[in-house]
Amino acid sequence: MADTLIPIEYRALLLINLGIWCWGLNVQLLNKAGVDVQVLFGLERNDRKAHRVFYNIAFVFTLITLCFLLLFWFVVNHNYQGVAVTGLCYIVLTFLTLCPFDFLHKKTRHIFLSSLIRIVFSPIRSEPTFEDVILADILTSFAKVTVGIVYAFCAFFDSFKSDYNTEYIYRSFELSFLGPFITSLPFLFRFRQCISEYLTTKGTGYKS
Repeated sequence: MADTLIPIEYRALLLINLGIWCWGLNVQLLNKAGVDVQVLFGLERNDRKAHRVFYNIAFVFTLITLCFLLLFWFVVNHNYQGVAVTGLCYIVLTFLTLCPFDFLHKKTRHIFLSSLIRIVFSPIRSEPTFEDVILADILTSFAKVTVGIVYAFCAFFDSFKSDYNTEYIYRSFELSFLGPFITSLPFLFRFRQCISEYLTTKGTGYKS
C-alpha cells in the first residue's frame, strides 16, 4: 500500500511539471515585456509564441503523470504493488524527453538536453552561455527533486524484496552518502560555472 496519497516518486514528477508550466509563464511575461526570448535563451522561433511550446510540453507531461498516478491509485487500492506503473511512467517521460523523432517540439528538447550536457561536462575554461547559467540556477532549485528522481529508480529495483517500504527506503536513501551527494551536484555545477566565468574573464567580469 502507498504510505501517502501522492507517493514520493510522483511528487518529484509533479514538481517538474509545475516547473515547466512556470517557465512557460516566465517566457510569456518576458515576451509581453518586449524581450526577444528566442534570442535571449536560444529558443526555437515560433511566431513570438515561444511560451506555447513550453505550455504544450507541460500539458503532455502533466497529463501523462496524472494518468499514471490514477492508475497507480487503482492498482494499489486493489492490494497490488504500483512500482511497475511508476516505472512505466518514468520510462514514457524519459522517452519523450530523449526521443530523436520530430514531435513534441524536438528542437526545444534538443536545446534543453544540449544545455544540460554542457552544464555537466563542459571544461573548466569554457565560458558558460546565458541559457546554461539560467538552467543551472533552476537545477539548484530542483536539487531535492533530483534526489526524488534517483530514488524512484533505486526503489524500482528494491521493490522486488519482500519487505519493500517506500518511506523507509526514502529515509534510508536520504541519510546515506548518496542522497546528500546527489543534492549537492546542481550547486557544484553552478559553482563550476562561476569559476569558468572568472577564468575566462580574468576576474574582471568582462570578456577579454
